[in-house]
Amino acid sequence: MTEDTTGGLVTSAEGDVRGDLRVVLVGGSTADPSHTRALLAAAVQAVEREGAEPVVWDIGRHPLPPMGTDRRAGADLCRSVDDAAAVVVVTPLYHGSYSGLVKNALDYLEEGHLRGRPVGLMSTTGRAPSAQAVDHLRVVVGEMGGMVVPGQVIATARDFTRVGTELELTDPKLGHGVGELVGELLWVAERLGGEGRSERAGLGGRAADRPESAARPVSGAQSEAVNRAVAYIRAHYREGTLTLDEVAQHVRMSRYHFSRTFRAQTGRRFMDFVAMLRLSDARVLLADTDQPVVDVCLAVGYKDLSNFERTFKRWFKVSPSRYRAACSRGRERRAPVPR
Repeated sequence: MTEDTTGGLVTSAEGDVRGDLRVVLVGGSTADPSHTRALLAAAVQAVEREGAEPVVWDIGRHPLPPMGTDRRAGADLCRSVDDAAAVVVVTPLYHGSYSGLVKNALDYLEEGHLRGRPVGLMSTTGRAPSAQAVDHLRVVVGEMGGMVVPGQVIATARDFTRVGTELELTDPKLGHGVGELVGELLWVAERLGGEGRSERAGLGGRAADRPESAARPVSGAQSEAVNRAVAYIRAHYREGTLTLDEVAQHVRMSRYHFSRTFRAQTGRRFMDFVAMLRLSDARVLLADTDQPVVDVCLAVGYKDLSNFERTFKRWFKVSPSRYRAACSRGRERRAPVPR
């Protein structure tokens, strides 16, 4: 990695980097060593493996000045985001939400800087997984016009190992989850078209072949019961009759105990996990088929069209029909010019 002295900007100078697809990664913590910095580094490596160019703002080691005190720092960050196809935000869980460092960085951005850009969210949470930080960020990024992808990564302290003076992400499941989220993020970026979009063969096909790929469990160590529950949900989420009671009965747990255990070990409520799977599936059908929206709604397990549209918009901050139109425009921009 090479470091620029302005604003904590770091760009990759290693590996097979393709400059036509750029991802800005913003995050960090003032802790030393830092779990959040280690998760940020893992995300950078995942972007590089996908052949894209990471542009990293490590705001833990290089905090941005308070909003409004340094116009140049704000301009550099805004320019980085403007030039990016996608954005990743990595934050520690702090006082039940995302950190003030991340809040200050986002304050530099105006609504237009994130509008229409896919955004991936990652968080570190101490000993127990919690979705609070990413849930709050999902709302904020949505209000700024960003399109938050359904997948998310939530890391706990046990997912990391101290190597020398630094921490490294060493849990294989979580490392795989980081790669899956980055793949999902770049897949959406490709489909939406936009600045600096690459034509890397296989990216869209790989995600389309596995529409639920980004919706894996988000924490490392899970009990056998939760693993069986996740497998059952993945096999039956397209059925509109799937309920928490049904899954709890399948794994021989009480409704209350299952609900509490599932959220503690995955970082998500049961209903949110099911929605994540269904919406990831719906996204592929909307982008790759001409099925009417109502048929897509039924195909992924929703019984009511208005509920489907409302849920889709809450996650993506855009309606299903507008999402399809954006994907169609992206395909038109990439179509070869007739000769």
